[in-house]
Formats: sequence, structure tokens, C-alpha cells
Amino acid sequence: MLICSYIRFYILLSIYHVHFGLNF
Repeated sequence: MLICSYIRFYILLSIYHVHFGLNF
């Protein structure tokens, strides 16, 4: 499932972005 993997990556990236946004 390439789409499933892509969605998971997108969610992980979004969480990372929010985490760094809160830190900085």
C-alpha cells in the first residue's frame, strides 16, 4: 500500500513540524 505509507509519512512530518514549532 504505497498510499498508506505516504499518509503515514505525511502525518509523521506534520507531528514533527508541530513539535518543532512549539519548541522554537
